[in-house]
Amino acid sequence: MRLLIVDISQNFKDEISFQLSGLLPKDSLIEKASSPLEALEKISLFHPDILLVNYSMIPIKTDGISFIDHIKNEDNLPVISYGILLKNKVPYRELGIADYIEKSTNTSKQLAEKFFSSITKILGNKPAPKTETMPRVLTPGAVMTRAAWKKGKEERTLKITQNADIAHSIAQKLTANISPAKKIEQIAVAPPAKGTTELIAIGSSTGGTEALSVIMQDLHPPLPPIVIAQHIPALFAKLLADRLNEECPLTVQEGKEGEIVKRNTVYIAPGNLHMTVERVGGNIVTRVKTGPKVHSCRPSVDVLFDSVAENIGSVALGVILTGMGHDGAAGLLKMREQGSYTLGQDEATCVVYGMPKAAFERGAVCKQLPLTAIAKALEEIAR
Repeated sequence: MRLLIVDISQNFKDEISFQLSGLLPKDSLIEKASSPLEALEKISLFHPDILLVNYSMIPIKTDGISFIDHIKNEDNLPVISYGILLKNKVPYRELGIADYIEKSTNTSKQLAEKFFSSITKILGNKPAPKTETMPRVLTPGAVMTRAAWKKGKEERTLKITQNADIAHSIAQKLTANISPAKKIEQIAVAPPAKGTTELIAIGSSTGGTEALSVIMQDLHPPLPPIVIAQHIPALFAKLLADRLNEECPLTVQEGKEGEIVKRNTVYIAPGNLHMTVERVGGNIVTRVKTGPKVHSCRPSVDVLFDSVAENIGSVALGVILTGMGHDGAAGLLKMREQGSYTLGQDEATCVVYGMPKAAFERGAVCKQLPLTAIAKALEEIAR
C-alpha cells in the first residue's frame, strides 16, 4: 500500500514513518509532504491509497478550494487526520475525514499503532480499486528517487497535452495579449565585491521548506541579514522559523514590523502577511503588512523582491527556489536590473521547477545551481 503523510514537522514525519514501516504490509511505500500544495502534486504522481494529514492543514485553501475538498472532489482518497485537541473529533466527519486521532498523550509508537489500526479498518472496507487512468510511477519496493519523480512529471505532462490541437488553441488564447518576456541574458552582472553584500533575499514555495532546511544547515557566520518569503499558512511560519533555528548555525526568526535586520540572522515572512524591506537612516528595516494577494499568494516573493530592488539595489543578493507558478520572477528581474547578483535552483533538484524556470526564462537569473551548491555560493559571494 501507499501512504502519504502531510505535516510541516520533518521530525514528526520521520518518526511516524519509521514506526509505521514496521507495521504496514511488506513492500509498502511512505511518502511525505510539508504543505497541501506539495501534497496535491505528490498525489498526482505517487498515487497514495490513504492520507495522514495534520488537522490544522485541513481548511487551508489552494486555488480558492480547501485542501480536503480538493481531495474529496478530485481524488476521492480516504483521509485520517490527527491533532492535539480532542474537540476536533466532533466535526471531522462533517468535513469528509474518515477518522480523527488525538495525539497529545501518545508516544510515537502508540500513535503509529492507532494510525495502523485506523488504516486497516478504513482500507479493509474500501472497494477494490478501479483501473487507473495513469500507471503508477513506482512499483512496490521501489524508492521515490529524483529520476522516478521526473519520469512521473513527464508522463503527467504527456497525458495532459495528448490532444495537440486543443493544447495549441488554449496556448494561443493565453498568449494572445501578452508581450514577450524581457530577456537580459546578454547583460553580464558580476557578483558584488567581497564584503559589500548588505542583504540576501530568498523566495520559495512548494518544496521550499525542505530546500531552505538544506541551505540553512550549510550556512555559517559571518553573513549579511537574510530575508525569506516562503508560501506558507499563517500558523506555520513561526513553526518553520523555530525548526530552522534549531537546525542551523544562524539565528532564524519570524519577521516583525519595524525590526532592524542584523547580520547572521534570518527573517521569515509571517504566513498570510507580506514582508518588505526599506532603509531607515543607515539601517535596513522589515515591514510586515496585509494587503491584496499577489499571484494568489500572501506572503508574495515578488512583493519582497520588489522592495529589495527598490531599496537595496546592487548590494543585494537574490535567490529563487523550488515552487509552483511564477511568483518572484518579475521581482528577481527587477533586482538583476538594479545590479543585484541572482541565483536560481536548477531543474534537477527542484520539487517543482516552476518559479525558478519562470525567472530563468525571463533572464532574471545570473546562474542556476543545484540545491546543495547554493549555500556555498552564498557564502563565497557575500564574503
